[in-house]
Amino acid sequence: MAVEICEFTYDKPVTEPYLLNITSKVRSIVSKSKVKNGVAIIFINSTTTGIRIMKYTKDTKAELTKVLEVLAPSDMEYMHHKLAGDVYGIGADTNGKSHVRSAFFGPSVTVPIISKKIPLGKNSIVAMDFDVIKRKRRVIVQMLGR
Repeated sequence: MAVEICEFTYDKPVTEPYLLNITSKVRSIVSKSKVKNGVAIIFINSTTTGIRIMKYTKDTKAELTKVLEVLAPSDMEYMHHKLAGDVYGIGADTNGKSHVRSAFFGPSVTVPIISKKIPLGKNSIVAMDFDVIKRKRRVIVQMLGR
């Protein structure tokens, strides 16, 4: 069995939630790998991000943003705002909603690799970044197979 690991980064602007279609980048990595058939695990190692396979359209992004505002409202006072500031000695840390929102999605997805392709149909692999400040994010793609 072959195991291959690649990574790439993206710059997250202040905009939140920031939804980024990373499908073409992942497809490129898979097509250049030694793995012909197997699985790819796509992972972002942050507690204020998520990653999902979804239909990536203007309407879907707008609807997701509305739903997130209901589930984890921006104007709610999160315990994280007080506790993180105390723990890290940085004063107020105001990304409590970012941590809660990311918990709905999780840090990784697994997709099959069939003949060096990922069969998504019309769907996309979308990195979701909920933090309230600029960040540089690292995406890890681990491929396993033959």
